[in-house]
Amino acid sequence: MSLKSTSAPCLCLRADDDLIRRCVSAHEGNSVLFLPNRPLAGANPCLPGGCLLPDKEYLLPGFSTGANYYPAFADILPHPDNHLRTTLPRGAEPVMLSQLSLTQLQSLLQDSPQAMLLIDAGGRACWMNDTLAGMLGEQAATVLQHSIREVPEALQSLFIENSTIHLPAEGEREAQWLLTSTRALEDGGFMQFFTDVTAVQQLMQERDRLVAELEEHILVDRESGMPNRRALYQSLESQVSRSRRYHNPLSLIILRIDNLEDYIAATQNKNPASLFISLRYMLNEQLRWADIIGRLDENELLMVLPETHADDARMLAQKVSQRIESLDLPELEERASLRDFRLITRTGVAEWRKGDDMGLLMTRARTRMEQSSALESAESD
Repeated sequence: MSLKSTSAPCLCLRADDDLIRRCVSAHEGNSVLFLPNRPLAGANPCLPGGCLLPDKEYLLPGFSTGANYYPAFADILPHPDNHLRTTLPRGAEPVMLSQLSLTQLQSLLQDSPQAMLLIDAGGRACWMNDTLAGMLGEQAATVLQHSIREVPEALQSLFIENSTIHLPAEGEREAQWLLTSTRALEDGGFMQFFTDVTAVQQLMQERDRLVAELEEHILVDRESGMPNRRALYQSLESQVSRSRRYHNPLSLIILRIDNLEDYIAATQNKNPASLFISLRYMLNEQLRWADIIGRLDENELLMVLPETHADDARMLAQKVSQRIESLDLPELEERASLRDFRLITRTGVAEWRKGDDMGLLMTRARTRMEQSSALESAESD
């Protein structure tokens, strides 16, 4: 459909200081707004270069100020020439900003669907438009002619530049989230433009809730691909119950990499995923199919060994520690000063005893590991 010229007023405003961009004539009761290099939601995208196609419609809902119908303001990037060129419908004559009366300009700002707050050079809120007043309700009076220190704490964010604001529920008004865009003024004050992003915030909160709910069901460590703490505890609980019922031997090994932080600093990689993947493959070669190994903590692994006595578990722990400490680390080969770097491990072994639950078994293994570390420190002294 082509643009049609009508007797409706044509508003052609020059873009000064990012306040107003470019507006053109109303089209059959709808406002037509041109935004250069920026698509409009639900409308045809605008063309680079600042022109409207005569056979394309570019519509944006406007608002009424008395008998006139003006397009809504939008926060967009200014044109490089600080003005916008457009091809207007035939018969439409532009009206420059200087030709608008003060009353018309005041009406445009007061009735704008964009919430606005004017802060003077002294830091006081000296004006707000009807949209913001409607959002604040009775609390609007506590903001006007006050500084940030004089308003209620919940409203102080209105004075903070380029911030995200949470307005708590008040009476019948529901809680709102506002995104602030700040524009400095020549007199030292600034204008705050607020966009209601409550719906977006609610979607983000719902997303976070679903992610947290999903985490409750994830049983694999993302970095290593090993079972994570939750999966390990589920398996260990099952094995402890089996030993309690049938008195089968059960041992576990907690293995800690003492100098993981040194490894991270040496490789300058805060995410040591490649190391734990290498450990996973190496350990799988040492364990039986019934054994369970997983990542217990950032620098700790847990091995659950069904049908295994403590002596055999200690032998396995010693063998595994030796393999880890002699592990080739290709990521360190590029630097000659790091070629002799070796991982340092500590292990704690515990075997299930009658009356043990999972917590007691884990505590005993961790105590053995800490005792081993303390003894080695004493010997080195």
